[in-house]
Amino acid sequence: MIMEESNSFNLAAIDIGSNAARILIKQVEKTSKGVRMKKLQFLRIPLRLGMDVFKEGRIGKEREKMLIRTMKVFRHLIMLYDVKEYLIYATSAFRDAKNGKKILRHLRKDLKLDIEIITGEEEARILRDCNKAMNIIREKGKMVAAKRADRETSE
Repeated sequence: MIMEESNSFNLAAIDIGSNAARILIKQVEKTSKGVRMKKLQFLRIPLRLGMDVFKEGRIGKEREKMLIRTMKVFRHLIMLYDVKEYLIYATSAFRDAKNGKKILRHLRKDLKLDIEIITGEEEARILRDCNKAMNIIREKGKMVAAKRADRETSE
């Protein structure tokens, strides 16, 4: 029996904000009419990182533990859903926390997650354009679909 390669793949976006961390996983499917996207998973964990940062200038130990546990769950979801590409953005709580970069290095090293702290300007632009994240995922989906199509035609 010959198995056909699937025309679909999964992408994820993670937002680590001052109030909560969120993960959105979408299935991207290449169809004859273009690219179709279907939400597979959305999870929001209220971490309240900003409470510590805006009060004490750093992310406290308890909230750091909650963040690490949350990112472990998100990493497992990425593996469970066989996510091909993902984006992880951290916002003002990480930018403003004295220990934000240290925690970020720990997450990158121990969990092998590529996390980017975005600037206030980038965060504001994303907030003004709530479709930005979906457009990025859609573009990544098109790029992955194009790579797959190129590979299929060269075989």
